[in-house]
Amino acid sequence: MIAVERGLKLAEHMGLRRIMVQTDSMQVARILNGLTYPTWRVESMVQHIKALRGSFEEVTVQHVYREANKVADALATTYPATNVTTFFAYPMGNVIDSLLHNDANGTLYLRM
Repeated sequence: MIAVERGLKLAEHMGLRRIMVQTDSMQVARILNGLTYPTWRVESMVQHIKALRGSFEEVTVQHVYREANKVADALATTYPATNVTTFFAYPMGNVIDSLLHNDANGTLYLRM
C-alpha cells in the first residue's frame, strides 16, 4: 500500500494523467478496487490514495503474480521498505540487470 501511495505521488509530480498500478498483493488490489474493505490499519492510507486518484484522468489497479514481475520482486527483496524513496540508474547490478534483460526479451516464468 505504501508503494502505491508513493508511486501515485511520483506520477502526480511528473504530471502523468493515466496510470496503471500493478501489485502482487491481491488484497491491495481488491481494497483499491473497492471489492474489500480496508482494515483500520490502512484505512487512512486508502483514503489518501483515493484522494490522489482524483488527480488523474484514469487510474487502473491490477493484481499481477509475483512471477510476472521478477524485477519488482527482486528490488523489494534487495531493498526493503524504508521512509526513503530510492531512484535507480542503469546498470543496477548483475541480478537485476539480468532480470531486466529477460523481461525486455519476453522471458516467460512458470508459477509454482
